[in-house]
Amino acid sequence: MTPAAQSNVPASLWGAQQSNPPAVPSGTQQLVPDLLTGLAVSANAPSAQNPGTPIPLANLLAGGLQGPSPFGSGTASVNAPAGSSSAVNIIATTIASVAASRTQIFNALGSAAPVTSNDPMTKFATDAGSMFAAEPMLV
Repeated sequence: MTPAAQSNVPASLWGAQQSNPPAVPSGTQQLVPDLLTGLAVSANAPSAQNPGTPIPLANLLAGGLQGPSPFGSGTASVNAPAGSSSAVNIIATTIASVAASRTQIFNALGSAAPVTSNDPMTKFATDAGSMFAAEPMLV
C-alpha cells in the first residue's frame, strides 16, 4: 500500500480540538490542508500454476457413484437426481415417518444433546406442499 491521495479536509472533524463550545474558525482555518485521504492497493502479478491432471470425460458422464460403502461391506450406489411429480408427497411422508426415530435418538442422547426440545416436525411435513417454488429433485 502506498499513499495515493491527499486533500484538504474539514477542521471541525480532523483539526485540533477547539474550546467548548467551539468557536467558528475563520475562513482560512476551516480546512486542514494535505491530509492523507486514500491509499493505492496493488496485488502481486498472477503466476502460472500446474493445472493438474484432467478428469477423463467418461468419469464426468457417469450416471451414479460407485464404491465401497462407509457403513459396512459391499458397495454403495448413489443414483443421479431425477425429477418426480410426487417428490413433495415423498418428502412430506418421509418427514412424518421418521418422527419416532428422531424421538428415540433425542431420548438416547439425553443430556448430551445440545438441543433441549424435540419436535416431530408435523407442521413442516404438512406445509411441504407450499415450501417449494418448483418440484424438487429426488435421488
